[in-house]
Amino acid sequence: MRSLPIPKVSDIRYFKCKGPWDTKSGGVLNVLFAIPDEELAGFFVKSPISGFRIYQVSNPEIEKPGGMEWHIYRQEIVLVPRGRVEWIFEDAWGNKIKFVQDGSVAVWIPGYIVHSYKALDECSIIVIANTLYDPVDPETYDTYVREKLFELIPK
Repeated sequence: MRSLPIPKVSDIRYFKCKGPWDTKSGGVLNVLFAIPDEELAGFFVKSPISGFRIYQVSNPEIEKPGGMEWHIYRQEIVLVPRGRVEWIFEDAWGNKIKFVQDGSVAVWIPGYIVHSYKALDECSIIVIANTLYDPVDPETYDTYVREKLFELIPK
């Protein structure tokens, strides 16, 4: 398990999307997120399940909570290219941030941050993760229920 310090909600990063710009091909270019080099190494940390994957959640039920989880190794960069999603982020000390995400910003969620979401309208969520996952291989599991996080912090 990771040694302290455990990240706080203040460690969440927001990256503004940039564009649109016309391209030579007559298309439109939008930069969905760009991470400065000095921060990039923090995303690609070595772990027992290191890797790189991108997955999509399409049309989650409006107003139905999702997530309500946290990870030790997995960090996520989340994009909402269509619609709006309301996030609640919580750290091990009980600090919370509520944030509505749309296509104008990408969110970098470090490990040890409980994250819950609900779709505010029809939407699509794209997640970029720094870990591998195979539902039939328990060695790749890195998702924990909210309550387990609070057991890590001495009272």
